[in-house]
Amino acid sequence: MVLSFGLLTLAAYRSFVRGEASWDLLGLVLLGGVIGTAYRAQQRVLSGRWALVVGLGAAVALVLAAVMVIATRA
Repeated sequence: MVLSFGLLTLAAYRSFVRGEASWDLLGLVLLGGVIGTAYRAQQRVLSGRWALVVGLGAAVALVLAAVMVIATRA
């Protein structure tokens, strides 16, 4: 968890201060989340409520990303 937040902080710094793309760091954060989720699924810890929360979070993120892309192109 600490590593993920550290990578997100570095990605934000690269983006806002240096104006660089940081897809490599964001990819590492995403990969860490996928691996953690796969481990929890293997241990059968995930629930239906968890799937609902993740699905809703992904839908909200997708809508926000689309709005941001449309707003920056206008």
